[in-house]
This record gives sequence, C-alpha cells and structure tokens, in this order.
Amino acid sequence: MSLNFHTLVLLLVCSNSFACRNSPSSNLNTNLGPVGNVEVRNRYQSYRSKSDAAHCNSSGEGVRVIFAGYSLFQSFKYNISGSVVQAMASSRYWPDEVDLDRFDPPYSGVYRDKVGNLSILAPEDFGGHASQRTLEIDGKKVTVCFLLLEVVWDQAAAILLEEARRFKPDSVIMTGGGVTTTPNVGQFEGGALNRAMALTGYDIYGRPIPVNLPEIDSQSSYAPILDPKQPGVEEEISMLWNQDNLASVTHETAASIRRQNQNKIFGVVAEPAARSRNIYLCNNISYIALHAAKGIPISLAGGLLRFSKPKSDSLDFVDRSLIDSSRNVIQVDLDGAFDNIKMVGFNHIPDTRTDEAQTMIGWAKVFAKAMTN
Repeated sequence: MSLNFHTLVLLLVCSNSFACRNSPSSNLNTNLGPVGNVEVRNRYQSYRSKSDAAHCNSSGEGVRVIFAGYSLFQSFKYNISGSVVQAMASSRYWPDEVDLDRFDPPYSGVYRDKVGNLSILAPEDFGGHASQRTLEIDGKKVTVCFLLLEVVWDQAAAILLEEARRFKPDSVIMTGGGVTTTPNVGQFEGGALNRAMALTGYDIYGRPIPVNLPEIDSQSSYAPILDPKQPGVEEEISMLWNQDNLASVTHETAASIRRQNQNKIFGVVAEPAARSRNIYLCNNISYIALHAAKGIPISLAGGLLRFSKPKSDSLDFVDRSLIDSSRNVIQVDLDGAFDNIKMVGFNHIPDTRTDEAQTMIGWAKVFAKAMTN
C-alpha cells in the first residue's frame, strides 16, 4: 500500500513545496518532481487494481458517454461539478427514463437533503469513483460512465484514460466548477493549451497537496503538459465538439435553472477558442484527453505513466533521468479506447457555494441535453 501525500510530506520534512524537488527537467513533459511523480504512479496503480465492478465496461445500449466531474477543491465543502455527475449516476435523483421538458422534481424528500456529499470521495476510491448506467433521455438510449475525480494533477487524467480504455466512449464530456467569465453562465470551452500553472492539487478533503505541483522553469510562468517537440502535439488544441451548437440547444434548459429563493438567471455560452487564464486541472485533463483521442502517446507523472496504442514509441518523449530502476514505469495500452470517439469537450459550471438540489438537477439537465445532441 502506498503512503498518502501528507505522510510523504511529513517523512521528508518538506515545509516548502519546492524544498524536496529536483530542478526542472530540460526535457519538456509533465513532471511533478520525484515524490509527486511516484505518488501519482502508485495511486493510479491502486485505482486500476480495484475490482472490475469498480470500473466502467463496454456493455450497454445507445450512445456511450464518459461524464466526469471533480471532488472537493480548496476549503469548499461542495463541488457543483461532482454533485451533478453523481446525481445523474443515482436513481435517487435521476430516473432511468427522463423527458427533460417534463422532469421537474418537487424538491421534497431526497431533493431536500444536502447534496454536497455527492461530491466527496472516500480514501478507498484511490482518487476516482466510477459507475455506469443506461438511461433513456428524451427517448434516446445513452450509456454513461460517470466519473468523480480527485483534484490531482495527472492522476485525474490517468483515471479518465483508464476508464476510456475499459468503456470505449463515443463522447467524453468533462465539467468543473469555476469562476466563469460571466456570472451564472456556463461555458462550453473552445480549446485547451499546453500549459500547467503553479497551483497544487487538492485531496479528497479539499486540502492542498504540496508535492502535487507541476515543476515550472524559472524563466516561465507555466509548465508544458506534453513535449511540444513530440509529433502531433499542439500548443492549442480545439475541443472536439461544436460548442456553438451545444450552447444553442441547451440555452433554454440553462435559462430554466433557478436557485432556491433567488431570481438569478442562468445561461450558457460557447467559447471560440482556448482561454489563456484556464490553465489549471480543467485545462490539463482536457488537453490530455484531446491528444489521446487523436492517438498521440501520453506521458504523465514524469514519464512513470505512459498511455499509447501498441507500437507507439512514447519512450522517445520521456525524460529518462526521471526514471530509475526503483520506479517502475506503467505502460497502458489504449488500443480501441477512442476508435469511436465523436466528441471530447469541457464545460465550466458557474461556481456554486450552496448545495441545492434544484441547481444541481438544473445543470444535470443541461448536460443530459448535450449528451443527446
């Protein structure tokens, strides 16, 4: 069993997140430092070793969608994105068959309960919780792999790729809570950048993880996610969806969202391209998923995790100085994972600090509409 992040910090007596880190590598690829890289590798290994019942699979009818959101971030006790995902995953909140125009729960019974706990992971989840349901939405069958992810650099992306390998999606829809450009307006993002900012990841309790931090060269304000010299790697990669169409078809659904005792008007917009300020984990997981979907070998955690199709020589783009004989590399075969992919995209939900079922179900309806268009 691997040590947790905080135990590692105590053992190494690192009061400063840079105190136990090597200087940034000259080879540009995702690097979290020697401790952070190994811990992400170990946590991913624990996650993928869970029983088959704890993962998604290739069964089910209709369009196949991975729908991913996040657990707690910073000191907030609620993450709207994770709660939306988990609400749709649960028959307590979301029926097997839904007519979106008529689905308007009375917000009594379970809908009056606090829903913030839906966005909380358990230690035994090892950074991610997966579940699967086949739903009927507006008469269309949709099989969904629901993912609740810990806010951890490279680990979240690795878990998403692991479930894609098992589930073989047609679409990947990712979401996160955040301060959107316009208050109360969700954003269908237009692209992702090869940039990672210097902000730590956060554990399942919303506590910062000092060793989970991208190494950034002193001459730059951000680190690259993938090696820009690697064939096929784009500095800015467009989302694999028609964000204008999605904003159009979900507009009325978003406008119908209400908060209890408030008259705020919600909405959605389509971003034309990647946003330069969006370079935290939401950008990271989008950038990695988009490149994996087009068959580019992925190197994570300083090269300790490698995802590629057979015969893809991702070793060419791994900094071998970060890998020694005591740190086994995990090579994951993505053959077939994205063969049927038609959509990969990220939507930011307006940050919500109150855990109200009415708002949660409203945004779930927006994403259900997106899944069927």
